[in-house]
Parts: sequence; C-alpha cells; structure tokens
Amino acid sequence: MFDRLNRFHQFLAWQALYPVILSTLLAISLFAGRVYLMERLDTGQPITPEVSEEHHPQKAGRPGRFGLMSLSVSSWIDESERSFVRSLVELSPGHILKPRSQSYEKPSKFGAVKVSLDSREIGDQRALVQILAELSISRTLTYAFLVWNLFLAWVPYLSGLWAASLHQRYPARWWMLMIPGALWLSFFPNAPYIVTDFLHLQERERAPIPLWYDIGMFTVFAWTGLLLAVFSLRTMQTLVKSFLGSAASWLFVIGSLGLSGLGIYIGRFLRWNSWDLLLHPHSVLADVIIRLANPWNHPGTLGVTFLFGAFLLVCYLTFTIIPSQENSP
Repeated sequence: MFDRLNRFHQFLAWQALYPVILSTLLAISLFAGRVYLMERLDTGQPITPEVSEEHHPQKAGRPGRFGLMSLSVSSWIDESERSFVRSLVELSPGHILKPRSQSYEKPSKFGAVKVSLDSREIGDQRALVQILAELSISRTLTYAFLVWNLFLAWVPYLSGLWAASLHQRYPARWWMLMIPGALWLSFFPNAPYIVTDFLHLQERERAPIPLWYDIGMFTVFAWTGLLLAVFSLRTMQTLVKSFLGSAASWLFVIGSLGLSGLGIYIGRFLRWNSWDLLLHPHSVLADVIIRLANPWNHPGTLGVTFLFGAFLLVCYLTFTIIPSQENSP
C-alpha cells in the first residue's frame, strides 16, 4: 500500500503537478480578487457620445429594391453604469413598414436589459426604424477569458498524464496512446497561447484596479500556461523516447513547438479554436495552406510561428536540460 502511494507521489512529483496546481490557484485567486475589487470600487465610466453615420445601398432582397439606407448610431455610458445604444435606420424609397413599437426588459446577473423598437412610415417614400437599447453593465468580468484559456491549457497537461499512466500500465501497447496523444497535440498550443493575452492590456479601460495589478495577474496566468506546456511536452517526449529513441524524441519536441507557434498564430489572428480542427477541418487547413504557400504575402504567419516556436524552445531547454545537468555528478 505504502509502496503504491510512494510511486504515485513520485509520478506526480515528476509531472510537476504540485507547482502547477499552486500556480493555477494563485492565478485564480488574483482573478477572484480583481472581481471582488471591481464590485466594490467600480462606480462607472462616463464616455463621450460617439456618433457614426453611413450611406450605402440596401443589399437585402433584390439589388436596389429599397434604395439608399441611412444609418446613424450613437452610444454612451452615463455615471450610473448604464449603457445606451441608439440606432436610426432610414430607408427610401418604396419600403413600407406598418407603424409598430415594442419593448422588453430582461433581468440578468449583469443588471437589467431594456430594448425598445419603433418603426413607422414617414410620407409615401420613407420608412424609419429606431432602436434604443439600455443596458445596465458591469465590468467585473472583463478578463474572464483568462480563466477559460487557463482551463484549455490544462487539457494538454491532463492528456499527457493520461498517456503516461497508460504507458505505465501497458508499456508495449503503443496504439493506446493515440487518442491522448492526438488530444494533446490538438490542445497543446492553448498552453503557451496565454502569453499572447498581454495584448488585451492595450484595450484596458480606465478602472479602479491599478495597472500593476493587471500586469501581475496576466504574468501569473502566462507563467502557469508555460509550466503546463513545458511539463506536458516533457511527458510526451519521454514517451516518444521510450519507443523511438532520443534523437526522434528531440525531433518530436522541435516539431511540436513549431506547430505550437503556428497554432498560436491560428488562434490569435485567424480566430480558430482547437476543436475547429474537428468541426471545420477544411476551413482551418485552407487558411493555413494559403498562408504557407504564399509566405511573402503573409509575413505575420512565419514571424509569429518562428518567434513563439523559438521562445518556447528556450523555455523548454531552460526547464529540462539545465536542471538535469545540475543534478548530474
């Protein structure tokens, strides 16, 4: 009994589960603290009204059927944390709408949502549609995507644990590692992807939370993602080494990191998700092939791929080779 517990403890320690869990808890705690502070301190943010106006042909139905459409939109947030959006659509000529108006109010965890719609004829040639939406908003969950991205970063790590556990129980049945291996490869870019979330700091609105707090929180999330990436890759490299040897395992590492850099580009700039490889494989492959076939027309593809691939390789070597050399006699 004690021998099994000791082996299980050594297995978890080698997988670096304990520091990964501690880092994850710290990241979640910082996010929860930010939510709490925002609920206590946020008193709204006045925004100067923004007005835009466009004139373009109405494309619905037959071309030119509705003539020109004039659209003006204004939006603002008052000091009571209510957000207003008003749009005015004017169609001419010949588009006839029956006078009508409707409104509804729906309570939610973010406050009340009120929407009113009014449409009516003006003269013989013009119709007017006015939409007024009033939202009671909250900015407490501004960076909730960090938690979701961290959850996705755990998927390759857990897939690596699954594969390692299967290998310990059935060391000769390599085909049993195909499903966890495919799951690991599909979701592996999600772990280092969190590093790119620093881009959202440039969209940061004025808030009662100091900038240094948000920078620290983003850093902890990114650090946790890197830990999950490095240790899950080390697990998979060990499995590849047991079947194919050391040289093949390092080719696997380099190939995986290169694909991870490409995956970061696909996720950040093309906005595809890991599960889209299963749901929309042809569209994802088409986007990638177009850019790889014409690299000079898409320099960002190769730039992001090589930049993050090289960065992840340095991180991996730092976490794996240097500690092993220090422990050698």
